[in-house]
Parts: sequence; structure tokens; C-alpha cells
Amino acid sequence: MASFSFGAGNLSKLVRIPLYLAGRLATLVIPRTRDEWVFGCAVGIADGALALWEVVAAEGRPAVWLVANHRQAQDAAARGIPHVPAYSLRGFWRTARARVVVVTHGFGDANRYAQAGAFIVQLWHGIPLKRIGLDSPETTRAPSILRRVPGLSRLLAALYRGAARRIAVLPAASHLVRGRLESAFALPDAGESGAHPASATASRTDAAIPART
Repeated sequence: MASFSFGAGNLSKLVRIPLYLAGRLATLVIPRTRDEWVFGCAVGIADGALALWEVVAAEGRPAVWLVANHRQAQDAAARGIPHVPAYSLRGFWRTARARVVVVTHGFGDANRYAQAGAFIVQLWHGIPLKRIGLDSPETTRAPSILRRVPGLSRLLAALYRGAARRIAVLPAASHLVRGRLESAFALPDAGESGAHPASATASRTDAAIPART
């Protein structure tokens, strides 16, 4: 399996800017529902997204899982979880209509082009013991073929900050973790809870959603 490269990933983001713009225009005219949720997780039907899914499903909220491949679709089906391919037309539509988007790694866990205007819950997949996000120079590393373009890394950092500001809820396990997440995502206030992260996130999401209407 090929290792991930931030330089290559950032090049891909720059190439896809027209798709982001098209998606933004679409979300301006597609109305979001009042209560539908979509879930995505880079490693499959797992992590904090699955824990929160179980809470949301138990409460009877309308929700769907956005899968990235056939294996994830099989796992979702085995668990009885409604699912659609994240980057299909149905995946775009369900994301564009969803009130809440839940991810664990990044915006790409769901359909990245249809999230503008949604209430985004980022259930980060681990405790940041190492530098992540804006605290790591790798995050905004310019692609090798564009490395000599002046100001490109600063532009990438600005784009990253702009995207991170769309996060509405980011639970943290402690004050230490909270500070690291706030710094990494350039957020003024990351959420913290001593309760079960899934139930706490669901409760905080309910409390915060009205502010976005």
C-alpha cells in the first residue's frame, strides 16, 4: 500500500478547486433537511463515527453511511447500516441535503464537495501525541513540482484554516488534548466532555444546531 504524501495530496486539492466551487454553488440552491445525518470514516465502519452512529440510530434519527469502497459497503450491509457510495451522485445528494456531517479523519470521509453549510462534527481518530494539522509543516507542504512558486505554502495554510473553521463540534478527551486540537485546526474553542464521546457529541450537536438555521 502506497504511503500518503501531503505534497501529492495538496496538489490533488489544487487541481480539484473547480469541483469545490461547483459543489459550493450547488449547496447554495439545494436545501438541507432539518434532521438528516451522514457519516464517513476513512478506515471503514469504525472509530468514533460508529459509536456516534449507534446513538443516532437508537434515537431513530434519519442517517446514512457514506462508503468509499466495496469492502466498506459489505461491512455496512452486515451491520444493517444504510449506505451509499460517498462519491456517487447519491452520495453528493445525501451530503448536500444532510443537516449534520460526521467525519473522523478529514472532510474527504464524506463527499467533500457537498459539505458547505452543513453542521460538521469532526471526531478526530486519535490523541494528537505528534504534531498534526497546522502544527506540522508537512500539512501545508507544497507539491514538489510547484515548490518554487512563491507563497504557495502560505496559500495552502490559509485554505486549511478556512476549511477548519467549518468544523462545528470537535470533542476532546482532556484539557491537554483540547489545546492541541485547537492549535492544529486553528479553532478558537474545541469541545470537551467527560461523558461518553458519542452521547456527549449527539447532545452538543442538538444544542448547537439551532444556531445554524
